[in-house]
This record gives sequence, C-alpha cells and structure tokens, in this order.
Amino acid sequence: MIRERSGQTAKAISIALVAGIALACAHEPSHVQPLHLPEAQALGLKVAAPVDREVRDLPNVSAWWFKPSGSTARLYLLEVGPPSTKDPPLVLFHGDGPGGNRDFYPILARLSHQRRVIGVDLPGFGRSERAGDDFAPDQMVRQVAAVLDALGVRRVDVLGHSSGGPLALLFAAQSPKVVRRVVLLAAVGVLRPETLLRSVLHDQLTEMRGDSRIAAGIVEKGGNALLTFGALLVGSSAGVSDSGVAGNTARTLLALALLDYNFGAAVFGMRAPTLLVWGDRDEVAPLRIAHVLQGRIPGSRLTLLKDAGHVPMRDQPVALADLVMGYLDQPIEALVERSSPQQQAPDKRCEHQNDVTITGDYGEINLDHCQNARLNRVRARRIVARDSKVYLEQADVTEGVIADSCELVITGGSLRGRVALDLNGGTHDVAGADIEGKVTAIRARDKTTVLLSVTRIKSPKAARILHEAMDLAPGAEL
Repeated sequence: MIRERSGQTAKAISIALVAGIALACAHEPSHVQPLHLPEAQALGLKVAAPVDREVRDLPNVSAWWFKPSGSTARLYLLEVGPPSTKDPPLVLFHGDGPGGNRDFYPILARLSHQRRVIGVDLPGFGRSERAGDDFAPDQMVRQVAAVLDALGVRRVDVLGHSSGGPLALLFAAQSPKVVRRVVLLAAVGVLRPETLLRSVLHDQLTEMRGDSRIAAGIVEKGGNALLTFGALLVGSSAGVSDSGVAGNTARTLLALALLDYNFGAAVFGMRAPTLLVWGDRDEVAPLRIAHVLQGRIPGSRLTLLKDAGHVPMRDQPVALADLVMGYLDQPIEALVERSSPQQQAPDKRCEHQNDVTITGDYGEINLDHCQNARLNRVRARRIVARDSKVYLEQADVTEGVIADSCELVITGGSLRGRVALDLNGGTHDVAGADIEGKVTAIRARDKTTVLLSVTRIKSPKAARILHEAMDLAPGAEL
C-alpha cells in the first residue's frame, strides 16, 4: 500500500512539474473586460455539419459550421433539445480532450430533455478548425460569445468541465447580464502551477499519513526538493520557450494559457449562482481549487460526486446529469451572511503537537512547533505561529497573522489588521485570500517567498489582485 501510494505521488508530482516547466511559454495574464463584439454580428458562414451517430437520435439535434468574421477557421456547433422553452439554453464549455464537446455525450440526452443545449467546439478541438496559436482565455471566450450573439441568444446557463471550467467562469464574469447560473465541473487552472504542484503533493501526503507517517515524511522531503527544483525551472521562461519542450498542440497551448492567466478579477467579480462539482476520486483537479472558488463566489455550493474521477460524465452520468439539472431547475436561494465572531471568544494554544484541527471562534490563537495544524473556518482576533506548518482554510482574522519561521498554506478567507500578514522568513502559499492592511497588507521581516494565486491585497501601498510568485527582501511591504 505504501509503495503504491508513493508511486501515485511520484506520478502526480511529475505531471504537475511538467505543467510548471511548460508555463514559461504561456500568455501574459490580462484583466476581465466587458465583451464588446460587433464582429459577432458579422458571423458569416452557417452551413449544415455532420452529427455523430451517438447523438443523432436526440430530439431537435442539428450541427452547423460557423465562420467568424475575419477568421479562416470554422467552428463546429451542436444544438440539441427544444428550441424554445421557459428555461434559458445551457451552453457547454468542454475541457482539453481532443473530442471537444463529445465528452458531454453521455449526459446530453438528460441535459437536453427540457431545454436547449448549445455546444461550441473551441478552435483546434473536436471538429473545429484551428486558427493560429492564440489560445488566450479571453480569445476562447470571445469565440463562444460571438456564436451566441449570432444565434440571438441573450440569456444562458453555462456548464464548464476541466479546462472549460475557468473559461465558463470568465464568460460569466464578463457577461453578468447574459449568464443566469453556472456549473463548474472539476475545473482546472485558476491557481499558479507551483501552487497546483504543492496541492497535488499535499493531497497525496494526507492519504499516506493514515497508513504510515514515516513513509509520508520521506515522500514529503523528496517532494519539497522537487518543488524547489520546479520553481527554478518555472523561472527560466526564456530557455523553456526557446527549447520548444512544451510543444504547440491545441491542448498544450490552451493549458499553458490557463496556467498563467490571472483569473482574479473573474473570481472576485463573479456574482452568478454557482454549483461546484468534483469527483471524490479526481486525481487531476485538486479540491483546493473548489475551495478557493467556493470561498470567493457568493452563494456557491460544493458537491462531491461519489465514485467519480476527473470525467464524471463517463463515471457517473446519471447522478451527474440529475445533479446539474436539479440545480438549474430549482429556485435561486437567498444568500446567508456569515455571522460576526463572538465578542468574548477564548484564546487557543497549541504547543509541540502535530495534525491538530481547530475550528470555531477565538480571541488569539498561538501555535508553537505545531506541524500540519489545520485551522478550518476559524474566526479569530489574531493568529501567531512559530516554527509551525499551518493550513488556514477560509479563516476570518481581524487583527492580523504573525508567522515566524513558518510555512503557511492559506486558502480563501479574509485577513485584516494594521499589518494583515506579518512574515519572518519561509515560503508561503496563498490562494484566493482577501488581505487588507491599514498600514500594509503583507510585510516581510526577513527574506520571504510568497506564492500568490488570485489573491486580493489592499493597503495604502497597493490595491490589486495578484497572481505571481514573489521573493520579498527584508523590510519589503505590500
């Protein structure tokens, strides 16, 4: 069992490391802008296209070639279901599999039973032709938006799987008046590649500790060495890009573009009700991505699908289709605001303990030599950690976090204070957090590395959403 899990860890690290190395060829991140697409009205060619036999007998099925204005490449469009219903059409964003929207075929009959379903194969995927090497997320979303404009569709629900998840998220954020509801299914991307690598390693180690802490410790040391090596390779962008090691297939170019794109504006600006669905056996999309999205998208819900991997359409088609349609058909729930922390909450202390889990409301939390301490949805006045490894998950802190010779892994949550995050050395992984300081959001008292994924910082010195790795010199402030 230990040997098998170690092999799984090595495999996961290798996959994530390759993705990190390939990052160097990716596009520069850009910011969310409203879609203004006059060219969409000029979509020219609409010609009947073949329909696969797997879906040929579905009601009202049709397929078309669309040729966007100014493009030499045609897009393949599949429409299924009643053309006119009280419910808005469901638009599909497929992942990076070569079949495009064919991945949705196992659930297409159920999805289209009472509503129109629209699937556009992205350029270079499925039957759509490739138009150059521009696979930037904005460009991919613009292609789908152009088709919808040409069809006269003004209100939709969207479903995005895998690589299509962040694209669906981006489309919804850019088009809030168009998108009613969103379903994100095993979404990848969103986090930086170094962060994804750490998340994969953490997930594997969590499983291994239940069988053998010694084996987990050995793998953790090797994994940390690989993390350091991977970070160095990610930084050598020119060498990797010139070598062509990443290749130039549509799948590779889309993956690279997603890895380096800053989805922060979309994550923090998302307002459409959202269902997050992850397979409980997914070894591709770390669950941490779902936790980041759940913490930042108001009213979002997370559901784990039993006995499903990264492609639940194949593993659990009936359960998945029922879950998606049940969510899209139900009334929209009112948002429930999180209550304020207790005014007289007790303090909490952890000394020389490992694998401690802390939840609830506290005054000050002190952690001294506590490894793998998990603070889940805590609300505290202050957190002070020394010589510890701490996981802060959806924490709400009002007077700052102080970390001395620690490793922090922060997922979501809100950190506030005069100095919201005061760091004395170490490497810290922050994803989807909201950090606001009255004097400074982040301060480094010694040389410190901070990996920031879609994290918003606000202080008199800076106000922006960061998606980058930062080496902070002693005294640096943000």
